[in-house]
Amino acid sequence: MRSTAPGRLVGNGVPSELPFFIGLINCQTVLHDVAKALENTACFDLRLAIISGTSKIIESFTASDPGNIAIQRELSVARDLIGDLLLEQGDLHSALAAYQEALSIRASLTANPSLVTTPYFEIFQRDLAVGHVKVGDVFAEQGLIQDAIQSYQAAHEILIKHPPTTVEFGIDLSVSHERIGKLMLQTGNLNGALNSFKASFEVAERCALADPSNTSLQRTLSISHSHLGDVLRHKGDLNGARREYHASLAIDQRLIATDPAVNLWQHDLSSVLLHLSDIQMELGELHVAEQSVRTALEILQHLADADWETLDKMYGLSVCNSHLARVLKSQGRLQAAELASSAALEFSKGIAAGAPENPRYQHQLALSLSCLGDLRVRQSDDAGALTLYMSALSVSGKLSTISHSNLEWQRTLWLTHYHIASLLAGCEDSSADTHYRQAYEIIFGTKRRGFLPD
Repeated sequence: MRSTAPGRLVGNGVPSELPFFIGLINCQTVLHDVAKALENTACFDLRLAIISGTSKIIESFTASDPGNIAIQRELSVARDLIGDLLLEQGDLHSALAAYQEALSIRASLTANPSLVTTPYFEIFQRDLAVGHVKVGDVFAEQGLIQDAIQSYQAAHEILIKHPPTTVEFGIDLSVSHERIGKLMLQTGNLNGALNSFKASFEVAERCALADPSNTSLQRTLSISHSHLGDVLRHKGDLNGARREYHASLAIDQRLIATDPAVNLWQHDLSSVLLHLSDIQMELGELHVAEQSVRTALEILQHLADADWETLDKMYGLSVCNSHLARVLKSQGRLQAAELASSAALEFSKGIAAGAPENPRYQHQLALSLSCLGDLRVRQSDDAGALTLYMSALSVSGKLSTISHSNLEWQRTLWLTHYHIASLLAGCEDSSADTHYRQAYEIIFGTKRRGFLPD
């Protein structure tokens, strides 16, 4: 057997002195490169098995050399990558556990007083901030808004102490502003969201201009444009929103032109196309909107064909088919709209069953049921519509118990009550009043709690 490193062997043939092995898996860069390569070439189960196996190898190193800070850092990176995969699969509970374990390791490293004066301390501080963001992302997915805000603010407080002199710090500072802005948008604080997104954009633009060849910075800038478009749309500035979405679209297209095989860039492009289609619909440009949605659907279908086991890809297909159904319904093409809406519902049923504790998937199921219910109303099938709306109400009612501050969930709930009430009133059912009243209470209850838009 070829010798790999000096030193005596411990359990399973692992050397007690590990320079070769540390070099082999040295650091975050190698691990992230492996994860990126696997994303484009391997199915979900294989990706998880390889990253989990790597994590176990690193963990065995920590047992033989617990004081080695480099190995501890690598273990935290590996746990993050496992969390990323689990989050992609919609397993929020397991993803949170992986992220929290990584965060605990990083907190211990930054608390080590002997590291404060070393060059490593700033790196570990940045790692800690990233860990807080990842934990916050899971809280946000779970609808735990206040917990998510606390995590994002903890990351932001770390990052603002370090000027973005590196690519990593620039991206992370922009992301911390962006995450806080998303929560503000979600809770109806449009002015606060706009300020956060502007701050995110300013950092991203400054860093991207300083290093225009850096694709990570260009992607961050694209995302910043897209989020500005989101908040401008909510504020009613459709032309401003379209301008931002087109800026994001142009960057995504330039990135893809350099390497069409990068799935992440393809997904970004599909996302901004869907946002742009919403603007096009509101402006009455229905055929252009349909073209945008069909292009997005083609991209997402291609990504999903490579890995059907990833629930997030099925989620994307459900959302995209829902968009297509709305466009087709607006064009009066009800039969085609029903096909798209039925496809959205099938995908949403699959993801909701695959990850029943994931609120985002459950919300998409409620939206898909309501979307098909809307079509039944247009087709004068009131009984069929009522059945679908009642099913949607069962799902959205459970979501409202998780968070009263998520405006999208609350909007879905009150609209469902309203649709049910309208159908029942049409057949003079006395229970219509109950649903009208509940819709009213949701709207004004949300306003009382300060969660309606400015």
